[in-house]
Amino acid sequence: MGAKVGATARSAAQAKSRAGAASAVLVGAVLAASLMFAALPQAAHAHGPVAPLASSYLARVTALPPGLHAKIVDGDQRMWLEAPPSETVTVLDYQGAPYLRFDSAGVQVNQNSAMYYLNQTPVAETPPPNLTASTPPSWQRASGGHSFSWHDGRLHALAAVALLPGKRLVGNWRVALRIDGRPSMISGGLWHAPDPSIVWFWPIVVLLACVLAARRVRRRELDRLTARGVSLATLAALGAVGIGRGLHGRPTVSVLQWIELAVMLAFVVWALRRVLFVRSGYFI
Repeated sequence: MGAKVGATARSAAQAKSRAGAASAVLVGAVLAASLMFAALPQAAHAHGPVAPLASSYLARVTALPPGLHAKIVDGDQRMWLEAPPSETVTVLDYQGAPYLRFDSAGVQVNQNSAMYYLNQTPVAETPPPNLTASTPPSWQRASGGHSFSWHDGRLHALAAVALLPGKRLVGNWRVALRIDGRPSMISGGLWHAPDPSIVWFWPIVVLLACVLAARRVRRRELDRLTARGVSLATLAALGAVGIGRGLHGRPTVSVLQWIELAVMLAFVVWALRRVLFVRSGYFI
Protein backbone atom coordinates (compact mmCIF):
# COMPACT_ATOMS: atom_id res chain seq x y z
CA MET A 1 0.00 0.00 0.00
CA GLY A 2 2.77 2.39 0.99
CA ALA A 3 4.71 1.55 -2.15
CA LYS A 4 1.63 2.26 -4.26
CA VAL A 5 1.07 5.62 -2.58
CA GLY A 6 4.75 6.47 -3.01
CA ALA A 7 4.67 5.54 -6.69
CA THR A 8 1.55 7.66 -7.19
CA ALA A 9 3.19 10.60 -5.45
CA ARG A 10 6.33 10.24 -7.53
CA SER A 11 4.28 10.01 -10.71
CA ALA A 12 2.34 13.14 -9.79
CA ALA A 13 5.54 14.97 -8.93
CA GLN A 14 7.12 13.94 -12.23
CA ALA A 15 4.04 15.01 -14.18
CA LYS A 16 4.02 18.35 -12.39
CA SER A 17 7.73 18.77 -13.06
CA ARG A 18 7.27 17.96 -16.75
CA ALA A 19 4.34 20.34 -17.03
CA GLY A 20 6.24 23.09 -15.28
CA ALA A 21 9.27 22.53 -17.49
CA ALA A 22 7.10 22.55 -20.61
CA SER A 23 5.46 25.80 -19.57
CA ALA A 24 8.87 27.31 -18.86
CA VAL A 25 10.05 26.19 -22.29
CA LEU A 26 7.01 27.81 -23.92
CA VAL A 27 7.52 31.10 -22.09
CA GLY A 28 11.22 31.02 -22.89
CA ALA A 29 10.51 30.31 -26.54
CA VAL A 30 8.12 33.24 -26.80
CA LEU A 31 10.63 35.57 -25.16
CA ALA A 32 13.47 34.22 -27.27
CA ALA A 33 11.48 34.70 -30.47
CA SER A 34 10.61 38.24 -29.45
CA LEU A 35 14.24 39.07 -28.70
CA MET A 36 15.44 37.35 -31.86
CA PHE A 37 12.93 39.26 -33.95
CA ALA A 38 13.95 42.56 -32.38
CA ALA A 39 17.66 41.84 -32.67
CA LEU A 40 17.76 40.74 -36.31
CA PRO A 41 19.90 43.13 -38.35
CA GLN A 42 17.82 45.62 -40.27
CA ALA A 43 18.12 45.51 -44.02
CA ALA A 44 19.59 48.58 -45.67
CA HIS A 45 17.36 50.16 -48.28
CA ALA A 46 17.95 53.33 -50.23
CA HIS A 47 20.93 54.44 -48.16
CA GLY A 48 19.14 54.41 -44.84
CA PRO A 49 17.66 52.18 -42.15
CA VAL A 50 14.26 50.64 -42.77
CA ALA A 51 13.25 49.89 -39.18
CA PRO A 52 10.28 51.99 -38.09
CA LEU A 53 11.37 54.72 -35.72
CA ALA A 54 9.32 56.15 -32.89
CA SER A 55 8.49 59.79 -33.56
CA SER A 56 6.22 62.44 -32.11
CA TYR A 57 5.73 63.96 -35.57
CA LEU A 58 4.02 63.04 -38.84
CA ALA A 59 5.09 64.45 -42.21
CA ARG A 60 2.68 64.44 -45.14
CA VAL A 61 2.98 65.29 -48.82
CA THR A 62 0.51 68.04 -49.77
CA ALA A 63 1.54 68.86 -53.36
CA LEU A 64 3.75 67.30 -56.02
CA PRO A 65 4.22 67.56 -59.79
CA PRO A 66 1.84 65.62 -62.06
CA GLY A 67 2.98 62.09 -62.86
CA LEU A 68 5.03 61.64 -59.69
CA HIS A 69 4.00 59.56 -56.68
CA ALA A 70 5.46 60.36 -53.27
CA LYS A 71 4.88 59.04 -49.75
CA ILE A 72 6.38 59.60 -46.32
CA VAL A 73 7.71 56.45 -44.67
CA ASP A 74 8.28 55.96 -40.92
CA GLY A 75 6.38 59.00 -39.73
CA ASP A 76 8.73 61.85 -40.60
CA GLN A 77 11.94 60.05 -41.51
CA ARG A 78 11.96 58.99 -45.15
CA MET A 79 10.67 60.08 -48.54
CA TRP A 80 9.56 57.49 -51.11
CA LEU A 81 9.31 58.67 -54.72
CA GLU A 82 8.20 57.00 -57.93
CA ALA A 83 8.83 58.73 -61.26
CA PRO A 84 7.69 57.78 -64.77
CA PRO A 85 10.48 56.40 -66.99
CA SER A 86 9.59 58.92 -69.69
CA GLU A 87 10.92 61.81 -67.56
CA THR A 88 14.29 62.57 -65.98
CA VAL A 89 13.66 63.63 -62.39
CA THR A 90 16.55 64.88 -60.26
CA VAL A 91 16.23 65.27 -56.49
CA LEU A 92 18.42 68.06 -55.10
CA ASP A 93 20.17 67.79 -51.75
CA TYR A 94 20.35 70.30 -48.90
CA GLN A 95 22.95 72.37 -50.80
CA GLY A 96 21.08 72.32 -54.10
CA ALA A 97 23.36 69.70 -55.65
CA PRO A 98 21.94 66.67 -57.51
CA TYR A 99 21.41 63.72 -55.15
CA LEU A 100 19.18 61.24 -56.99
CA ARG A 101 18.33 60.89 -60.67
CA PHE A 102 15.31 58.94 -61.94
CA ASP A 103 15.27 58.12 -65.66
CA SER A 104 14.40 55.31 -68.06
CA ALA A 105 17.42 53.25 -66.89
CA GLY A 106 16.43 53.31 -63.22
CA VAL A 107 17.71 55.35 -60.28
CA GLN A 108 21.23 56.69 -59.79
CA VAL A 109 22.76 58.31 -56.70
CA ASN A 110 25.36 61.05 -56.85
CA GLN A 111 28.44 60.09 -54.84
CA ASN A 112 29.52 63.74 -54.85
CA SER A 113 26.44 64.83 -52.91
CA ALA A 114 26.66 65.61 -49.19
CA MET A 115 23.46 63.60 -48.65
CA TYR A 116 25.18 60.51 -50.06
CA TYR A 117 27.56 60.57 -47.10
CA LEU A 118 24.99 61.62 -44.51
CA ASN A 119 22.69 58.75 -45.49
CA GLN A 120 25.28 55.98 -45.19
CA THR A 121 24.39 53.13 -42.82
CA PRO A 122 24.79 52.05 -40.13
CA VAL A 123 26.67 55.29 -39.29
CA ALA A 124 26.48 58.54 -41.22
CA GLU A 125 29.74 59.78 -42.68
CA THR A 126 31.05 63.35 -42.70
CA PRO A 127 30.91 64.80 -46.24
CA PRO A 128 34.19 66.09 -47.70
CA PRO A 129 34.41 69.84 -47.10
CA ASN A 130 35.03 70.60 -50.78
CA LEU A 131 31.59 69.38 -51.93
CA THR A 132 29.38 72.20 -53.18
CA ALA A 133 26.32 72.59 -55.39
CA SER A 134 28.64 73.09 -58.37
CA THR A 135 30.73 69.93 -57.82
CA PRO A 136 30.40 67.70 -60.92
CA PRO A 137 28.19 64.69 -60.09
CA SER A 138 29.50 61.12 -59.98
CA TRP A 139 26.51 58.86 -60.67
CA GLN A 140 26.26 55.31 -59.38
CA ARG A 141 23.41 52.92 -60.17
CA ALA A 142 21.20 52.46 -57.10
CA SER A 143 18.16 50.66 -58.52
CA GLY A 144 16.90 49.22 -61.77
CA GLY A 145 13.34 50.23 -60.90
CA HIS A 146 11.65 53.59 -60.95
CA SER A 147 10.96 54.07 -57.24
CA PHE A 148 13.33 54.82 -54.38
CA SER A 149 13.26 55.88 -50.74
CA TRP A 150 15.80 57.83 -48.74
CA HIS A 151 16.22 59.57 -45.42
CA ASP A 152 15.55 63.29 -45.80
CA GLY A 153 16.20 65.67 -42.93
CA ARG A 154 14.02 68.36 -44.52
CA LEU A 155 10.93 66.41 -43.52
CA HIS A 156 11.54 66.87 -39.79
CA ALA A 157 13.86 69.89 -39.69
CA LEU A 158 11.09 71.90 -37.98
CA ALA A 159 10.62 69.40 -35.14
CA ALA A 160 12.46 71.68 -32.71
CA VAL A 161 9.96 74.52 -33.22
CA ALA A 162 7.88 75.24 -30.10
CA LEU A 163 4.13 74.85 -30.63
CA LEU A 164 1.36 76.97 -29.21
CA PRO A 165 -1.16 75.08 -27.03
CA GLY A 166 -3.72 73.26 -29.17
CA LYS A 167 -1.74 73.70 -32.39
CA ARG A 168 -0.60 70.62 -34.31
CA LEU A 169 0.86 71.99 -37.57
CA VAL A 170 4.56 72.64 -37.01
CA GLY A 171 5.38 74.04 -40.43
CA ASN A 172 5.87 73.33 -44.12
CA TRP A 173 8.79 71.75 -45.96
CA ARG A 174 9.96 71.51 -49.58
CA VAL A 175 12.13 69.06 -51.49
CA ALA A 176 13.58 70.68 -54.61
CA LEU A 177 13.48 68.79 -57.93
CA ARG A 178 14.37 69.20 -61.57
CA ILE A 179 12.07 67.54 -64.09
CA ASP A 180 13.69 67.37 -67.53
CA GLY A 181 15.81 70.34 -66.43
CA ARG A 182 12.87 72.43 -65.19
CA PRO A 183 12.76 73.50 -61.50
CA SER A 184 9.99 71.89 -59.48
CA MET A 185 9.36 70.66 -55.95
CA ILE A 186 7.52 68.32 -53.61
CA SER A 187 5.93 70.20 -50.74
CA GLY A 188 4.29 69.09 -47.54
CA GLY A 189 3.83 69.76 -43.86
CA LEU A 190 4.96 68.48 -40.48
CA TRP A 191 2.36 67.82 -37.79
CA HIS A 192 2.71 66.93 -34.14
CA ALA A 193 1.33 63.42 -33.70
CA PRO A 194 -1.57 62.95 -31.25
CA ASP A 195 -0.89 61.32 -27.92
CA PRO A 196 -0.90 57.51 -28.06
CA SER A 197 -4.05 55.70 -27.02
CA ILE A 198 -4.10 53.80 -23.72
CA VAL A 199 -6.98 51.55 -24.77
CA TRP A 200 -4.52 48.65 -25.05
CA PHE A 201 -3.74 49.03 -21.34
CA TRP A 202 -7.13 47.82 -20.08
CA PRO A 203 -7.09 44.32 -21.64
CA ILE A 204 -3.74 43.76 -19.91
CA VAL A 205 -5.23 44.85 -16.58
CA VAL A 206 -8.20 42.51 -17.06
CA LEU A 207 -5.90 39.62 -18.03
CA LEU A 208 -3.72 40.13 -14.96
CA ALA A 209 -6.80 40.34 -12.75
CA CYS A 210 -8.06 37.05 -14.19
CA VAL A 211 -4.70 35.39 -13.52
CA LEU A 212 -4.69 36.64 -9.92
CA ALA A 213 -8.29 35.50 -9.43
CA ALA A 214 -7.44 32.08 -10.85
CA ARG A 215 -4.72 31.65 -8.24
CA ARG A 216 -7.32 32.10 -5.48
CA VAL A 217 -9.45 29.22 -6.77
CA ARG A 218 -6.60 27.20 -8.21
CA ARG A 219 -7.50 23.90 -9.82
CA ARG A 220 -5.60 21.83 -12.33
CA GLU A 221 -8.16 22.31 -15.11
CA LEU A 222 -8.39 26.04 -14.45
CA ASP A 223 -4.59 26.31 -14.45
CA ARG A 224 -4.52 24.53 -17.79
CA LEU A 225 -7.13 26.85 -19.31
CA THR A 226 -5.37 29.92 -17.92
CA ALA A 227 -2.03 28.81 -19.37
CA ARG A 228 -3.60 28.23 -22.77
CA GLY A 229 -5.40 31.57 -22.70
CA VAL A 230 -2.26 33.48 -21.80
CA SER A 231 -0.28 31.58 -24.44
CA LEU A 232 -2.85 32.31 -27.15
CA ALA A 233 -2.98 36.00 -26.22
CA THR A 234 0.82 36.25 -26.20
CA LEU A 235 1.21 34.52 -29.55
CA ALA A 236 -1.55 36.58 -31.17
CA ALA A 237 0.07 39.77 -29.88
CA LEU A 238 3.48 38.64 -31.15
CA GLY A 239 2.05 37.95 -34.60
CA ALA A 240 0.21 41.28 -34.77
CA VAL A 241 3.23 43.26 -33.60
CA GLY A 242 5.52 41.43 -36.01
CA ILE A 243 3.29 42.10 -39.02
CA GLY A 244 2.75 45.72 -38.02
CA ARG A 245 6.45 46.28 -37.42
CA GLY A 246 7.42 44.72 -40.72
CA LEU A 247 4.85 46.39 -42.96
CA HIS A 248 3.99 49.70 -41.26
CA GLY A 249 4.43 52.63 -43.62
CA ARG A 250 6.15 50.56 -46.29
CA PRO A 251 5.32 51.08 -49.98
CA THR A 252 7.81 48.26 -50.65
CA VAL A 253 9.15 45.38 -48.55
CA SER A 254 12.64 43.96 -49.05
CA VAL A 255 13.47 40.25 -49.38
CA LEU A 256 15.20 40.24 -45.98
CA GLN A 257 12.11 41.76 -44.38
CA TRP A 258 9.92 39.04 -45.92
CA ILE A 259 12.31 36.37 -44.58
CA GLU A 260 12.30 37.95 -41.13
CA LEU A 261 8.51 38.13 -41.14
CA ALA A 262 8.21 34.53 -42.38
CA VAL A 263 10.47 33.22 -39.60
CA MET A 264 8.45 35.03 -36.95
CA LEU A 265 5.10 33.83 -38.35
CA ALA A 266 6.40 30.25 -38.65
CA PHE A 267 7.26 30.29 -34.96
CA VAL A 268 3.82 31.69 -34.08
CA VAL A 269 2.07 29.00 -36.15
CA TRP A 270 4.18 26.24 -34.56
CA ALA A 271 3.51 27.53 -31.07
CA LEU A 272 -0.23 27.90 -31.74
CA ARG A 273 -0.31 24.30 -32.93
CA ARG A 274 1.36 23.22 -29.69
CA VAL A 275 -1.14 25.21 -27.65
CA LEU A 276 -4.27 24.05 -29.49
CA PHE A 277 -3.59 20.48 -30.55
CA VAL A 278 -0.98 18.91 -28.29
CA ARG A 279 -2.42 16.90 -25.42
CA SER A 280 -3.23 18.85 -22.31
CA GLY A 281 -0.38 17.36 -20.27
CA TYR A 282 1.91 19.76 -22.09
CA PHE A 283 0.58 22.60 -19.96
CA ILE A 284 0.19 23.12 -16.23
